[in-house]
Amino acid sequence: MAYIKASEIGNFVLCERLWWLDKHNYFGELSDSDEGITAVRLEAGIEYHRDYSRNVRAESASRKLARILVIISALLLIFAFLCIFMGSADAEPLKHRKETSGVTVSTQGLAGRRSADTPTNLAALAAVGAIILLIAASVLKRVARAKQRRWQMPKGKVISVDDGNGIILTCRKLQLVGRIDVIRRDGKWHIPEERKKKILKGNRPWDEDVLQLFAYCYLLNENLMPAPKGILIYQNGPRFDLEFSLGARNRLMQVLQRIKSLHNARDVNRSHNSPAKCVSCKAQRICFQSLS
Repeated sequence: MAYIKASEIGNFVLCERLWWLDKHNYFGELSDSDEGITAVRLEAGIEYHRDYSRNVRAESASRKLARILVIISALLLIFAFLCIFMGSADAEPLKHRKETSGVTVSTQGLAGRRSADTPTNLAALAAVGAIILLIAASVLKRVARAKQRRWQMPKGKVISVDDGNGIILTCRKLQLVGRIDVIRRDGKWHIPEERKKKILKGNRPWDEDVLQLFAYCYLLNENLMPAPKGILIYQNGPRFDLEFSLGARNRLMQVLQRIKSLHNARDVNRSHNSPAKCVSCKAQRICFQSLS
């Protein structure tokens, strides 16, 4: 049996017949108009994920560069203080000479003045450089925060972004494979982040999206570090932090077992009684069990 993609779990939970038709390539029989609609929806989703991936990488790079600039500016300030200290230590002591009039005059050698001026100039340049770098770091942090607010990015260090080169996670035991939109590290935990289409505000997250997220939590537990929860964010704003509890794990196991049991089935029936699901389904016109 081929590996089960975490992304196909969503189709299966949405409608078992949709999943079966997709697995058996029945969508090659779509009309030109249906193919066009499906392609537009697919491309819109792909472009949304691409745009988000670019912004995640840009936000992460801005914060990383800002940290580097702060470190360099701190080193420049330390260098400036050392220059000032060295300049004061190297300065020649005052020399006293007595004029013919009997008045004592204090002077400092030219070489001593030059040796004191050079470290002072270096200190000034280092201090100016440090200030410029701190300003640049502040601007980069502002840009990163703006991107984070606009896209509602969760906190945590970015480990992987699915922009075509994301980490592919597998589990031989369950024959499960998946590539997560974004993996973040929050302390000692790894958190999967999944972005989905729009949802009506106030609604609960779609079951198909929840089960796909749980599959990612399981893959992270098996391959990297514990993932006690996953984050599901919809394009129009709603965010859900979902705990990967024992109950969630058992529910995922049941779905995977059901998928395996239907893998070689000759036909699979519709698994819901919701006309709304059929209205937006790409298999609507080729599925004789459609409710719309």
